[in-house]
Amino acid sequence: MKRTTHIQGLIGIMENTLKDGMNPTAKNINETILQLLHIFKRIERLQIEDAFEDGVGEGMTDPERPLSGQEYYDIKYKK
Repeated sequence: MKRTTHIQGLIGIMENTLKDGMNPTAKNINETILQLLHIFKRIERLQIEDAFEDGVGEGMTDPERPLSGQEYYDIKYKK
């Protein structure tokens, strides 16, 4: 199992770039992107927790599991 998610990896990269000297505009842009990544990290954490509550690969909330044709039809048209 992976130790970090893609978002956590991006956060690490962004934090390392902020340590390097850069102009103030680029630094502000990077800080804003970093804040957004932290928000997405919380959302990702909730998705992962929902998936494990359902059982890995079993529930509809698993972000790694694609929908079957029947599941897609049920969600799209059987409201």
